[in-house]
Amino acid sequence: MLNVRIDSLPSDRKTALKSCSSCDRRRIKCDRTLPQCRKCTIRGIQCPGFNSVRLKWGQGVASRGPLAGRNIPVQHASAESITLSVDTNSRLSAPIPSPTRDCGLVDSHSRLILSHKLFAHFNVNVAPRLTWIDSPDHPWRKIVVPLAQRCPSLSMAILSAAAAHLLFTSTGDVPDTAAIETIGHHLRDTCIRDLTKAISAELEGYTRQQANDSSFLVQILATTLVLCYREIVVPDSTDWSLHLHACRILIERQKWRGDRPGAVAAFLIKEVADLEVFRSIGTFTTGEGSSTLLLPQSIFGNHFRTFTGLIYEITAEERRRHELAMNHQHLPQMNMNIWQIKARQACNQASADTTWLASHGEHMQNRVNALIQAYYYTTLIYSYQALAPLPETAVLIQTLVSQLFDEIEVFTADTIHIISHNIFLPLFIAGTESWADSARQGMIERLFQSLVSATGVWCNYSAMHFLRAFWARAEYHGIGKWIQYARENERGKSQFLIF
Repeated sequence: MLNVRIDSLPSDRKTALKSCSSCDRRRIKCDRTLPQCRKCTIRGIQCPGFNSVRLKWGQGVASRGPLAGRNIPVQHASAESITLSVDTNSRLSAPIPSPTRDCGLVDSHSRLILSHKLFAHFNVNVAPRLTWIDSPDHPWRKIVVPLAQRCPSLSMAILSAAAAHLLFTSTGDVPDTAAIETIGHHLRDTCIRDLTKAISAELEGYTRQQANDSSFLVQILATTLVLCYREIVVPDSTDWSLHLHACRILIERQKWRGDRPGAVAAFLIKEVADLEVFRSIGTFTTGEGSSTLLLPQSIFGNHFRTFTGLIYEITAEERRRHELAMNHQHLPQMNMNIWQIKARQACNQASADTTWLASHGEHMQNRVNALIQAYYYTTLIYSYQALAPLPETAVLIQTLVSQLFDEIEVFTADTIHIISHNIFLPLFIAGTESWADSARQGMIERLFQSLVSATGVWCNYSAMHFLRAFWARAEYHGIGKWIQYARENERGKSQFLIF
């Protein structure tokens, strides 16, 4: 009984002159019962009331007031910098809201200001962590955030991710962390409930009309992906794995429907593929990881994350050769020159994709060059560990590890963390070859701790736990033997994602 017949309500009840914004948004006729309409109450929805404050968003910021027309929110926007339009039930001029008399209106003001602050935090602090190097045409700002204007569940996912990141990177400058945590959990839970309903509608209500409109499925995928990113900034959370699995299923459904991915879907698929690649490094269970996702290789395109495609190839080849060995089949000799050429090509492509950094100054360019070299050595070391862990390669690998540590020291020489989130994989690979060097182990632990705290990408801390456990198992110490350790102990260890 979730419907209310308006003609069955008492005729002498107090009513408002306008419908509540919740009924307007759901496109149903509001009964306008004061103080809260029955149609919201009977559904368990908190009625926003009839003195509601409405704020229209344009590219992530208010479309009115001094911020009108901005494409990217201002980081330190205050309540005074936003002009709000108030709808009232009176035909006369509305009085100034009183914190004691108009609690609902004041609470609505507070929620809108907090939403603006969280959206700004996502754009300024979270979105740059989802790409190698932030740029003016960042797809998360240009594609995903505008999509949230039409998708409430995606908007809630973004706000929840921003709240989680703000909470776990705050250094005491956030006045009420308990409130931020409560709001973040509420946004996440509400988003998941809405998302579950949307997925059910997609699975059970597939129609010919839906076949011609893939936007609904794209919104579900975007929301699920943001929830996955939310969990990678929450310490000790492994729920990112659940959301990533859901993303993979949604992509497979898109293939089943025969949808040709547009710009938004193509970007989301690339993001999921990148996550799968970094997850697959420590995943060996059949049916998991990027090697079984079978995403087209073209998604790795010409962009700065060019090393992602190479890491994908190395991981897939290692899994293939291991399967051959388990089936007692002949392993063809590996020509490592091919992988050296691929690593150099990836390095050259990454360098070519950063020419626009010339305007950012020499210091930034030096850091980016150090990062590119670090990934060059990382992919070379990983290729030898996975494909040629032979005693005769020990000297070569140790030379590469020393060169990798040199680049890491250059990259982490100061406390600027604009692109420091990119160094976790090189740190991890360096750690897998530092089982006999306590000084390097201490350096890696300190860098992991400081960088995780600064960037808020807490999923990487599980990789640090893996390294500690690996260092303590002397029987696995040797060239590339961390892969054997990870494979043989996968069921007894918590999942880790290097991102």
